[in-house]
Amino acid sequence: MTHGTASKMSTEQFREFAGAVLRSLPDDLETSVAQGWIGNQESLRRVLHEALSPNGKPTFLRDMTREDWELVEDVSDEPLPAANLELVSFLKRGESCISGEEMRRRAKEKNASLGQRQAEYLLGHQEEIPSGWNQFYLVFPGTAWRAPGGSLRVPVLYWHGGRWSLIFFWLGADWNSLDRLMRPRK
Repeated sequence: MTHGTASKMSTEQFREFAGAVLRSLPDDLETSVAQGWIGNQESLRRVLHEALSPNGKPTFLRDMTREDWELVEDVSDEPLPAANLELVSFLKRGESCISGEEMRRRAKEKNASLGQRQAEYLLGHQEEIPSGWNQFYLVFPGTAWRAPGGSLRVPVLYWHGGRWSLIFFWLGADWNSLDRLMRPRK
């Protein structure tokens, strides 16, 4: 089953990202504040998220609008560490696969509709992801993109070449037992 293409940030995309970060910082930034961010990565993540989210618009490391995609839906939940997540199957007993739209509906029912920011958080913290999860495609149906040509796609992390990669799977494909949702642990 082929769902999409791997995601990597180009040097130009990184330059854009770094430039946006630098432009968002105040001119009178105190050294002690910047040093505090280095010591507290969560604080730095929040500051960058706020700085790069003008007018409440969602920001992504892999912003598909740059590739002429349209953001159709997105959840705004704060990302969680992998230790605070559990894997969830969306298949019912006796099912081998279901449609993408049914998978998204069940994800919402199971409180397992995390989005692309969660995927990007995990991608940046791969050491947190349990090794047993690498046998699955990790699906983030809370973010939906419309690709040129009209197909709806959702972010997915998959294990390849000794690391996790971000791709966008087509919702028109069958979704099976190799795919897993995640939800916050209770």
